[in-house]
Amino acid sequence: MSVIDPSGRGRRVHLLAPLALRDFRILWLGMSTSLLGDGVLLVALAWQVYTLTGSPSGMSLVGVALAAPQLALVLLGGVASDRFDRRRVMVGSDLVRGSCLAALAALALSGTVRLWHLVAVAALYGAASGFFPPAFDAIVPGLVPADQLVAANALDQFVRPAALQIGGTALGGLLVAAAGPGWAFAFDALTFVVSVSCVLCIRPMPPPSAEHGPSLWADLRAGVAFVRANTWLWGTFVSATFAYLLFLGPTEVLLPYVVKNLLHGSAAELGLVLAGGGASAVVAALVVGQTGLPRRFITFMYGTWTLATLAVAGYGLATRAWQLALACSVVNGFETAGIIAWASAKQRLVPNRVLGRVSSVDWFVSISLVPLSYALTAPVAQAVGARRTLIGAGVLGALATLPFLFLPGMREVERDRSPRRAADTVDRPADPEARRNRMTHSPKDPPVPRRNDDADWDRWPVQDYLAENYRELHPCDADVIRHHSAFYRQLAPGSINRSLEFGAGPNLYPLMLPAAASRRIHAVESSAANIAYLTGQLTDGPDESWQAFYTLCRDLDPALPPTLTEALSRVRIEHADVRDLPEGTYDLASMHFVAESITEDFEEFASICRTFIHSVRPGGLLVAAFMENMPRYRLGDGPFWPGCPVDGDAVRSVFRPYSAYLDVSRLDSDPTLPDYGDTGIVLLEAVRNS
Repeated sequence: MSVIDPSGRGRRVHLLAPLALRDFRILWLGMSTSLLGDGVLLVALAWQVYTLTGSPSGMSLVGVALAAPQLALVLLGGVASDRFDRRRVMVGSDLVRGSCLAALAALALSGTVRLWHLVAVAALYGAASGFFPPAFDAIVPGLVPADQLVAANALDQFVRPAALQIGGTALGGLLVAAAGPGWAFAFDALTFVVSVSCVLCIRPMPPPSAEHGPSLWADLRAGVAFVRANTWLWGTFVSATFAYLLFLGPTEVLLPYVVKNLLHGSAAELGLVLAGGGASAVVAALVVGQTGLPRRFITFMYGTWTLATLAVAGYGLATRAWQLALACSVVNGFETAGIIAWASAKQRLVPNRVLGRVSSVDWFVSISLVPLSYALTAPVAQAVGARRTLIGAGVLGALATLPFLFLPGMREVERDRSPRRAADTVDRPADPEARRNRMTHSPKDPPVPRRNDDADWDRWPVQDYLAENYRELHPCDADVIRHHSAFYRQLAPGSINRSLEFGAGPNLYPLMLPAAASRRIHAVESSAANIAYLTGQLTDGPDESWQAFYTLCRDLDPALPPTLTEALSRVRIEHADVRDLPEGTYDLASMHFVAESITEDFEEFASICRTFIHSVRPGGLLVAAFMENMPRYRLGDGPFWPGCPVDGDAVRSVFRPYSAYLDVSRLDSDPTLPDYGDTGIVLLEAVRNS
């Protein structure tokens, strides 16, 4: 099967590959069961409302009750999913919604259910629903490797229509026809029990970021700032707002009305109409999974969504149930293709630490006018008729969707696939005066920059380096560990076959951090002095001073092995020059204070970085730390070693041409460390393109 990689090129993958990962498989099982129940609810709720009221106004009222609380709380749900264990957020949402369905089942089976009961239960159900989607959207990238995200999304879009629109609606029609809506509500309540059980079986996941803003409001503002910095995000959100206003209410309210009141069909026929749409969505998921997404994935997304919205007009033109099913097939098929492109883009291009908030802003903005859509549907249908309302919804919805494709900057991400960062997270420029006042660098720079081969790295002063930097846990290293731990927690345990520590040196904490995600960690180092130290640490046991580093690592990521010795057992040391590494060997590579600390020549710095980038396969993950504006430096009373002053902009300029995703940030200099002349630390996360 062929899917798009982050570079936009198709490559062979297996649709079922993510199911080999235990936690994703469990999540998928729970989701599939819950979606089956949701399909039953679609039919049962509509049939119960029309049985009680016989008019679209009752369904409109229930639709508003469902949508308004979800809209009010979805932003809070996004912040919660980025602050807390996403499993618990999902479990809490499922427990509330399952309880709502159990109460509704009891009312329906006792014959006492009234419209106001449905409205009240729908409101509580909708409130709980505000927390589940952002957490679910954000948890998936933490369960599967980056190169399997499109396959995971294809699986999601395969099972969603299969369970929700085919199996669920067909089963719902049969249950309602045979036993009434009450038993259908009870069945859906049981599916939430299964979903909760599955989510609880997923391994505990710490929150994606160890640090938060001073308040929930500050966290939310940071997420909104990221959205505002990216046209492809906010433009699509606004486009969806107007499209949903125009077609969602008419579709949800009037399609059951057309079947029951205009075509005089049964609940089973409504189920079959919806099942036709589900079958088309399944086919679309398989086709997109087989052919992959085109390079112009934003254009593809808008094209499919425009066609899907236009097809809503078919509901108003249909005079037979099979015609409704055909229109439903067109709507759902094109919509599914666009959703796969959209979900894959968000998960690849939005950092995991803000993905919950970005998803919640997506939901909030997109559905902000849905209550109004439901509220307007009944009076508009009464004024112009149900059929004209549906025709107008499709035509106007399509006209509201397509123009957003042509917003300035909308398709920019198709070219470089690197999202812009929010303004409040842009790197601060280095202070030239502070840099000139540093006193530990060489008083006279040589006329010709020293290159890597000009230094005797076999005589690297390991003990002086450790004494000055790593005999205790300094604040800057704790900050680097927090940043990198958030990166590694996005990866499912054991999901990385081989990772690389590029120019390992004697620093052990970069070898600790990937010990949960990586099955094998290769530490490649050319210095004989560093090789001797690393070998002793693995053979005789690590120095006691490293325990504080590992305690912090494991506090941030409980999936790491219980002891530092166990974590280091995954490491294999290789005495080699990193410049000779073969291309595309690893799934993940990390580099810490190497490229800028072994040469004074920027071109050589850039060349070493390119070797680092190409050590991973296309779609492979990169994480790195650089000393900012590092001049020549010395350790103890020894000789001066070469350093290449670089900042965040320099790092971006080197990595951007080779990155499908790139995020660069910085840390201030640490006053508890020796003054080597640097001005801080530059941090990097990236995904290699082709």
